[in-house]
Amino acid sequence: MLSNGKAVVYVDIQHGESGSQIVQHEQTPVAEHSDLFWKSSFWNTVATTTGFVKAYQFDKVALAFEVELQLVETLDVEEAIAQQLNTTVASQIKGNQRVVVKHLIVDFATAKYVPDLSITYNLGNGREGEKRLTAVKSLMGEYLLEVGRQGCGILKTIPTFVDDHSDPLAFNDIAFKVLTKDEITVEHFALGTHVTDTPVVVLYGVCTKRPVPPFLGKWSLGWLPAGSGKDTVGTVWFSKESFLEHRLLHVLEDFNARTTILPKFAGVVNGVWNCDLTTWEQSELLGKRGVRCQWKELESSPRHLEYAWEHRDDWAHENEATTRIEGVGEYTLSCHTENRLWIPTDYRPGRQLEVQLHGKSTVEISGQAYSQRWSKRTVSSWSASIIIASQQEGLHVSMTSQIQPAEVEGDDRASAFFPFNVEALHRNRLPDNLTALEDLLPKLKEILEGAWAYSSFGAQKFSLANPVFTRRGDFVLELYPYEQGTAPVARPQQPVALAPAPVPARVSTPSTATSYTAPVSNMSGLQSTSSLSSLSTTTATANGGVQMLRTSASYTPMKTLAPSVVPDYISNTFPPRR
Repeated sequence: MLSNGKAVVYVDIQHGESGSQIVQHEQTPVAEHSDLFWKSSFWNTVATTTGFVKAYQFDKVALAFEVELQLVETLDVEEAIAQQLNTTVASQIKGNQRVVVKHLIVDFATAKYVPDLSITYNLGNGREGEKRLTAVKSLMGEYLLEVGRQGCGILKTIPTFVDDHSDPLAFNDIAFKVLTKDEITVEHFALGTHVTDTPVVVLYGVCTKRPVPPFLGKWSLGWLPAGSGKDTVGTVWFSKESFLEHRLLHVLEDFNARTTILPKFAGVVNGVWNCDLTTWEQSELLGKRGVRCQWKELESSPRHLEYAWEHRDDWAHENEATTRIEGVGEYTLSCHTENRLWIPTDYRPGRQLEVQLHGKSTVEISGQAYSQRWSKRTVSSWSASIIIASQQEGLHVSMTSQIQPAEVEGDDRASAFFPFNVEALHRNRLPDNLTALEDLLPKLKEILEGAWAYSSFGAQKFSLANPVFTRRGDFVLELYPYEQGTAPVARPQQPVALAPAPVPARVSTPSTATSYTAPVSNMSGLQSTSSLSSLSTTTATANGGVQMLRTSASYTPMKTLAPSVVPDYISNTFPPRR
């Protein structure tokens, strides 16, 4: 990649043969003039046969071309490839949403030969060498155009939504920008050298209907990967706002609403104390009016993020009368709910990510009547885990739970005007709450399981694996080619606590070189390989925060243009190195 937003593509010719076309001529007489010196003028020269003589063999020739990266809405590809792209995009769109599909491509039609980066001395010197070079350049230009028509120049395909939508992860519009640590020009390149500080291409956008803001981020070490893997083709990077807050915590706010116990107090009716319990979700004044149970972030440790939800509701009632009636006295009802959420930030490739929830609910009733005091206190505790595991077909989201039934503590005495069972009331509000959490899981399953719905590598879908949260709260996952039953899982390694990345450079990005090998028919025996030099791509979206997606730029042609496609890339790493 160059700092000007262009890229250098190398075409390596392993072996070639250059020759000349031979035309054999025959002469036929027009008339007999045997004694005349000009008799040769009466002969017709006719080309009758042609041939091809292999006159020059060469190998190890490399041609460099400068090409542009472009974000386009239409592609110059073959019809079969266009149909596959349309099928892939259609499978990612839910409902009747109007979309504009955009592609980040290497535009081979803009290829410009770069002599300073090319190795052509094996073509020979002089006029004959120049002729061979001209022929090879022409053939390789046609070859690159054909590579583009086979869809090999597509780096990213992203559907952008025209209409308003409620999905915080879907794009409304996107743009891209090239980031380099230092100025990189054609003069800095040398064939076969490795660029240590890899440039990145950032695809960024918005998830709301507003103009895409300018990208103000700069190159940072936090954009680079800290490890590598053979199978991963990139990384999805969700900002804290887009996934943790708008998705996971939002789902678990519903969980808080289902486990938060509230008093439902009616006082004295017909001389008898009346009491009942409800939940936040069922409350007419809270849950049914859309009031949320928002988590509060606590001071986190290096190994996990911690959130808390706590609610206490105390009611006191006193009943007096001038005449002696049943129910005269004081009555207090207290409900206290404490929930804790722990999100691990240890990176363990191949291990499952377990989000743990723990809670305790306390109901206490006390009263005084006719100089007699009494109290009852019941406590119930529970725990649950949301497990996100990497499996052969991608991620799998599941839940485990355990509940300790309400147990009575303290004075178990009850007066005659206290006819209800507090323990039973408490128990009846909790048994179904944890199992009901499974009703919330489809919201997470829809995002994480199966094929990744928000972008593709042309017609190649992605699946997700190896999830991890950073200490900043960003959610990071690896991308793999989506093929049912074959999605790989990384080998376990030592856990690594992930540090927060700098703002706005919050993505590790893989270095990528993609090779295509194909025969060229116009030149006998000529074989070539084209490679895109040091290209990395990253996708970022903004919806109060930034969602980031990085992918390697390797792509397998959907038509047999190239007998072998050899991607070479570095990825499999999430955290910025600090």
